[in-house]
Amino acid sequence: MFDFSWGTTTFSAQLQGSKNVESRIFITHDPELKGHQKTRERWKQSVHLYYSDDFFKTQKNALDAGNSIVMTNHYMFVAKAISSENVKIHVSRAEEGFLGFRLARMPKNFHITDHFTVMDTSEKSVFLYVSDDSYVEPIGNLFISDGLGYRFTHSLENIIKGGGAVDFETIESMDGTFIANRYDMHHNSGNNKNAGNLRTITEEDIEEGELNQAERSRMSNSGSMSKKQSITTKDGKKRSNRLVSAESFNEKIKTYITHNKGSSWELITAPAEDMKGKAIKCFIEDGCSLHLQMYTNNEQMLAPPYSQESSIGIVMAVGTIGDKLDFDKAARRGTFLSRDGGVNWSEVAKIPLIYEFGDHGGLLVAAPNTQSTTQIRYSWNEGKTWTKLRVSEDPVFIDNIIIEPKSTSQQFVIYGSYDNSTDEDKNAGYDVKRTNGNDIMITLDFAGLHEPTCKGADEPGKENSDFELWSPHDDGRHGSNDKCFLGMHVTYIRRKQDSECFNGEEFERQIMRVPCICTKADYECDMNFVKNKGGECEKVPDPLNRFSNHHISEKEEDCALEGFYFIS
Repeated sequence: MFDFSWGTTTFSAQLQGSKNVESRIFITHDPELKGHQKTRERWKQSVHLYYSDDFFKTQKNALDAGNSIVMTNHYMFVAKAISSENVKIHVSRAEEGFLGFRLARMPKNFHITDHFTVMDTSEKSVFLYVSDDSYVEPIGNLFISDGLGYRFTHSLENIIKGGGAVDFETIESMDGTFIANRYDMHHNSGNNKNAGNLRTITEEDIEEGELNQAERSRMSNSGSMSKKQSITTKDGKKRSNRLVSAESFNEKIKTYITHNKGSSWELITAPAEDMKGKAIKCFIEDGCSLHLQMYTNNEQMLAPPYSQESSIGIVMAVGTIGDKLDFDKAARRGTFLSRDGGVNWSEVAKIPLIYEFGDHGGLLVAAPNTQSTTQIRYSWNEGKTWTKLRVSEDPVFIDNIIIEPKSTSQQFVIYGSYDNSTDEDKNAGYDVKRTNGNDIMITLDFAGLHEPTCKGADEPGKENSDFELWSPHDDGRHGSNDKCFLGMHVTYIRRKQDSECFNGEEFERQIMRVPCICTKADYECDMNFVKNKGGECEKVPDPLNRFSNHHISEKEEDCALEGFYFIS
């Protein structure tokens, strides 16, 4: 056995009349091998996907050459080997008991890839990263599926990957909001709300890509450094030399954000002033914006953008301001906070911090991320002001700040290690590794501050209430004053920024959703259509259109997509 997964999820278990079987188990297995099956070195067409509903007293074949499994709540993705170097992505749905696999469909030519990553599966749509091996650097394209999970449209080009994870983050508290870092070919061209334009692929590209198949390494199931990403890949591969390394790769990385589930992407507006009130004078029309550190070139283990579902609109991130994301160790990095889901940002520290949220976002706790300290800092007003708190007599390196999973309590745990560096080490600059001493764990309980409980949740917006009404799509973030987003006008009840009080663990946030008429911003291009520079959807050829009236064989599918078919 090479891979396995339970064949039931929380979603499939709730379906009435579905084909869900609680005892179902999937495995990938090579029946030709005996005894212990070591981790495979290459894709093998002799490895198949099997399932059993009786703990393998009996088993059935689910997919020939199914080598690797990525299970999500609604879908199961399987890498089907077509050679020792390449796979196709097949998808099954919870409604079918995760059986009945279908080929993942996306615009022509993007089936030629060396690996893929399942990024996000919220609301039954799937964000899928597909590597583009025409670059030496780790670059790929981002696709989003329809509600069936197998028809994909293009969302963002040249998204980057590093450290085993794609530079992509979900804003957990905001529907349809995501952040990504991409290699920007049109560097210094100002804002681009349609950043997902696809590079035109020529027939020469296809022919050369097929000739270089042997240069593309396998995909294999592995873990991810990001808790949200499910990867089917193996890093450290040899890439095609068809195009040279992306010119000045690190000099052209920019951060983009989408507020409409990938339909359009735009640069992030920098704060108007720094934490001391000094004007920053950074404008998108001048090629300047805010860029956020994620996983690529992150040797210092800086914290990626962070949000929590219970903390409405609040995002914290480490980044730089300028015409690119600055990866230099000596770069002037700061820590930034947004309380409206990433539209507006403020600087809260001149150094990188690590952070955690509590009390439904009413309490923020942070500490230096790259230097030792004796203090943490906390805020009761969503970053407007911060109070420092001494937590150790001796300097410690704080590795993380954690809280219970829902981030609703006021109790935190800090862990790290004492700083055993000498004065000589501390004066030696950035290249000297830190010297860790004994490990340390510290608990913090902010309930002891005896702040009052927030009042007036049933009368938000009134002067004597600690709560306000907030509609995130009232601010024109979609290029208009339309308050409608994906067919809904959403209004949250949240604590006022200046109300320094406890929400309390039992607090239940009210969210009001009123149906409304969708606008152009709510739509994405259909499969086999991509956005041009003007933001309009243009058709790209679909080689399978001529088979639309009947079920096609795998041989016909291979011929249509690739010009040839595989035989064992």
